[in-house]
Amino acid sequence: MTKSWTGNTISCALEDAYFEIDQLGEDMREVFEATPEQFKDNSGRWRGIAADILEASERASQYCW
Repeated sequence: MTKSWTGNTISCALEDAYFEIDQLGEDMREVFEATPEQFKDNSGRWRGIAADILEASERASQYCW
C-alpha cells in the first residue's frame, strides 16, 4: 500500500489520505467477513472492530469537505 503523493495542496493530500482509509476499511471488512465463524468472537473480533473504526472515519470525512 505504498503510494507516493504527487498532489500539490494540503487538500489533495487529505483527499488521498481519506481515500486510503476508505480502501483499508473495505479491505478489513472483507477480511472480517471471510473469517470463519468460530474465530469471529475471539481473534477475528479485532478485525471487526478495526473495520468499524475505519468505516466511521470514512463517514466522518464526508462532513469535512
